Amino acid sequence: MTTYALVGDVGGTNARLALCEVESGSISQAKTFSTSEYDSLEAVIRHYLDEQQQDIKDGCIAIACPITDDWVEMTNHDWAFSTRKLKENIGFEHLEIINDFTAVSMAIPMLTADNVIQFGGGEPVKDKPIAIYGAGTGLGVSIWFTSISAG
Repeated sequence: MTTYALVGDVGGTNARLALCEVESGSISQAKTFSTSEYDSLEAVIRHYLDEQQQDIKDGCIAIACPITDDWVEMTNHDWAFSTRKLKENIGFEHLEIINDFTAVSMAIPMLTADNVIQFGGGEPVKDKPIAIYGAGTGLGVSIWFTSISAG
């Protein structure tokens, strides 16, 4: 039996949710929701999970705002919630809420040459920091310190 986790990317305009196959990391059933059409992140998650009809007990949501403690308050939308309460309300065993650019940074080591486009100079330099910038409803910035394979 395939085990899935809920994954998501939530910004000021859209909430994108999908299923992630735990063993392979394969993403499926991706769907985009307008945040203006839902009262809360919990409402979007419930709607999505009802559609999927899967027994999901784990999740990770990347969200466009600072994440420091249990209370999450979006800067570009009016959603605010307790991570602990959200986890309890949707019946998850594990739920991580992380900053969206933290999620992008964490994905960098998983990228292959087929996933990236080189611009601004020569080849990547091994063991140098990687900067991530992105515009959405706001401007996100992150930096990742890790080894990269040159070439």
